[in-house]
Amino acid sequence: MKLDISSILDLTASLGLIVILGYAYAQLRRGLRFPRVSQAFLGLSFGIGAVFQMYRPFEPIEGLIIDLRNIPIALAGAFLGWQAALVCLGVAAAARLGIGGVGMWAGVLGMTIAMSMGLTWAHITRQIDRRSASHMVLLAGLASAHLLGATILPEVSRTWFFSEAALPILLLNMLTIPIVSGVLELERMKFEDEKRLRASISVDPDSGLMTPKTFQRECGIRASAMGDASYTRMLILRLRPNHARHSWGRPALAKQLLAAMHRRLQDAMPQFGFAGTFGTSILLVPLTQADLLDIDDIRVKTRRAVTEEPYILPGGGQQHVTVDMKVMHVPQGVDLETLLGSLSFNSLIKIPRIPKQTGKGKNVTGQPCRLTRSAAPSQARIGKLFDKADLLMAEAERPAD
Repeated sequence: MKLDISSILDLTASLGLIVILGYAYAQLRRGLRFPRVSQAFLGLSFGIGAVFQMYRPFEPIEGLIIDLRNIPIALAGAFLGWQAALVCLGVAAAARLGIGGVGMWAGVLGMTIAMSMGLTWAHITRQIDRRSASHMVLLAGLASAHLLGATILPEVSRTWFFSEAALPILLLNMLTIPIVSGVLELERMKFEDEKRLRASISVDPDSGLMTPKTFQRECGIRASAMGDASYTRMLILRLRPNHARHSWGRPALAKQLLAAMHRRLQDAMPQFGFAGTFGTSILLVPLTQADLLDIDDIRVKTRRAVTEEPYILPGGGQQHVTVDMKVMHVPQGVDLETLLGSLSFNSLIKIPRIPKQTGKGKNVTGQPCRLTRSAAPSQARIGKLFDKADLLMAEAERPAD
């Protein structure tokens, strides 16, 4: 029984792949904005890592061929959450079923146990801010329970596995998992520190407008103080991706355009004293109960204030803008930034620029304005009716003083 150079290189390659997964974990969590997308990509990456382990086994002892497939699966359960862990398990199990063989179902059972133990460890240590080395050793011990999957092997294979293969695999688990899980824990702590730092920022440094978290918190406080439907809904304005946005170049300048839009809104309607921003194209404006009762007039005033006059471009020149507009409920207990990130803009109303009136019945082109009446109610009328119905229902549900 001896380890040759080839076996050592194979083991090093397998361990290196697992360490690379640790750094991929950090980069994907930082690079992907939306949690569900991040979960899917992380689970997929760890699942692919487990598949690579299956197809790159090594022979630590003559006649004993093993791999480290269950380590990425256990780490996925411990650090990625149950959704990503299920994605990881699905990818790895599908590959193992494709390989087939007498140990196929034992392998799938071992993977399932490894994921379950990772999730169990995450649940046990969820209240601990900084997990120590002893917690990593505990994870290695729990994850090694995947060896119990071999109990469903035929008797001859089962006897051989527990007498020859179980101990080397256990030793590799106890050596590898604490090191890699320590790397993942450090990256997790860095990510959490960065998230807390971002949450501490109340205004966007480029536009001076509130961040989504601050905007949501301010609306919640005012809604609680008012006791009616005020500040429970917001008006979303989105810049259309046309020449106007491209003319502003850098994201910082595009955010300044949103701030200029809010300034015009505030001049036209002083009740819009604060506003929020999301990305480089969305402006968030809170609505009071009076605004909701007169939402049609608010939409018209907003449309005129934002689109009627051109904006001065950096370096000179002028440019009109076109926006989409929608009224949306400000959720309680739901992260507003996540909600805005997954918001579909298919139902938004396109608000074109309104030409200035130059005379009675005339527009800027000097042509008579032609008014028509539609037989069907407009979208604005329907939206107003629904808003009023919501307010009446909210008032009816309030307990009498």
